[in-house]
Amino acid sequence: MQFRLTVLARWKLPAHAWALGIALLTVALSVGQAVGPLVSGLLYDSSGGIAKGLWLDSLAPCTSRLCGSDDALRTRAR
Repeated sequence: MQFRLTVLARWKLPAHAWALGIALLTVALSVGQAVGPLVSGLLYDSSGGIAKGLWLDSLAPCTSRLCGSDDALRTRAR
């Protein structure tokens, strides 16, 4: 996943902003990886079951697919 973020930053940003873009994307990825299990655990505790957490886990990749396309990684934007 980190490689894809690097490629995306290099394609979408000018050369002088690559380092900052890659750093911010890395931070966003790590925050998402930390918050995801926390939210899933809170859903488990609030409902007394694992069903809501599993639904969240299955919907998150679908949502990210709708928000961002892999087309930017297949064809160069510029």
